[in-house]
Formats: sequence, structure tokens, C-alpha cells
Amino acid sequence: MRLLILRHGKAEKHSVSGRDTDRALTDRGLRQAAWIGQLLLSRSTPACDRIPERIHSSPARRAQQTASAVAEFLGLHVEGVRELDVDEPLSGLVDVFHTLLRQGVTCVLLVGHNPQLEALSNHLLACADSTARTSKGAAPHKQTPRTRELRTGELFAFEVEFDERVLQSGLDWPCTFVGDARLEGDPSTASASDEFANG
Repeated sequence: MRLLILRHGKAEKHSVSGRDTDRALTDRGLRQAAWIGQLLLSRSTPACDRIPERIHSSPARRAQQTASAVAEFLGLHVEGVRELDVDEPLSGLVDVFHTLLRQGVTCVLLVGHNPQLEALSNHLLACADSTARTSKGAAPHKQTPRTRELRTGELFAFEVEFDERVLQSGLDWPCTFVGDARLEGDPSTASASDEFANG
């Protein structure tokens, strides 16, 4: 399964209601989300070379706005998933992966928050490192980073070998880090930064 992990775009510091879940995207956050949508549609970089079949998002406003901006480019519907909500544990996503696997989904975009998505990303980076070390004759082109910050508006892409047995055995999932993408600076000069764990 191709797993695309996207942290919501840059959001305002406070909402009118005072509730964290009501914080909206700033103009920059909207540009970040639209840029990821365009990148996925064009398939112009390895991190974004597949269009997701599903978009799952936290119900928080900033994540919903991010997911909706991406979905608009791809002609997809956004599904609110409570397991992606603010401060939800990483373990809750295992049930989401079980459901996606049973439904035959091969590519999904998850839109949510740190620390959950950063923890998931760093866990998968460690799994990718382990997979690269144990694969017969496969030497990584570049050492997979053990930890990475998942910044606002940033997307990480992984190819994960999910099956029911693997999901039931815990969180050690064979996977490969495909790359990352984030809008940097002015949108007219931005390009994706792709870092590869394998050649």
C-alpha cells in the first residue's frame, strides 16, 4: 500500500471560538495544500507519483481544509476519520489500516496533526531502515534518516507491505521511504524535495 502522510498546512494561531479544532488555514496553508494537490495530479515527483484512492482526514478544521484543497484537484471525497483527530494515539490507526486493507485500497492520503503523524512517519522511517538492512542483497542508496520533523504542509510517502498477518503482529511493517514534498518559499519557484532510502 502506498501511504501518503500529510500534515495540515500552516494554520492561524487562534480561532474566533477559542477552540483549537476550529483553527483555520492561513493563506500560506491554503497555498501549501493546493500545491500538494497539483503535485499529486501531475505525478511529477516520486513522492507524488500515485493518486490516492482515498483521502482520510482529521475532523479538525485546518486538516479538513487541507484535505479538501487536495481533493479538489483530484476529484475525490474527503472522509473524516476520528483516529486522525488532534492528540489521538498512533495505535488507533492500526484499525484504519485493517479496514483499508480489507477494502483493497492500494493508495491512501492521511491528513492530520503532529505528534501523531510525525510519530507514524518516524516509526515508518525506522521500519524502512530495518527493511533495507535485512533485504537480501539490497543496499540502501542513502541511509534512511532515523527521525525527521514533519513540518506543516509537508508530505511523506511510504510503500508499506501490509497484510493481515503483518498488522496483527504489531508495528514492525516492511516498508520503503519513497520521498517527501513541501512547498518552500514562493510558489512560482517551488519544487519538491525528494529524498530516497533506496535507489
